[in-house]
Amino acid sequence: MRGLIGFTRQLRLYDTKGSGNLTLAEFKQAFCDYEIEMIDIDVENLFRSFCENEAESLNINEFLETFVQPMNKFRYNLVKKVFKFLDYDNQGQMDINYLIDTYDASRHPEVANFKKEREEIEYEFRDSFALNHGMYHNPR
Repeated sequence: MRGLIGFTRQLRLYDTKGSGNLTLAEFKQAFCDYEIEMIDIDVENLFRSFCENEAESLNINEFLETFVQPMNKFRYNLVKKVFKFLDYDNQGQMDINYLIDTYDASRHPEVANFKKEREEIEYEFRDSFALNHGMYHNPR
């Protein structure tokens, strides 16, 4: 999962407009910078194969979804249960600040093993949303 998060972060660096989409030029630049040896027509065909209705841009999230396997039934049900708990007002969405506020770092393995302090884990948890997921929150 960390590899996918890193890959997502890298793709977002090429999204010069911050729209969540890559143009063909941005997509080609990513291949060039990463020294992926493909001829232009193959890069263009790859780009177009992920674009819907001959769009001029590739949606980064939709592109990445092709690499992620569907969750098994156990994991899917667990995620639903956790989401239902975090959706405290039954609106079908989760407030990122509520998630951060309810996170209990004292039960984290590194805190339990005295490798890190609770505050350090809480900081890392909050920071991961800003760095890895493009989500920002109001620090409390």
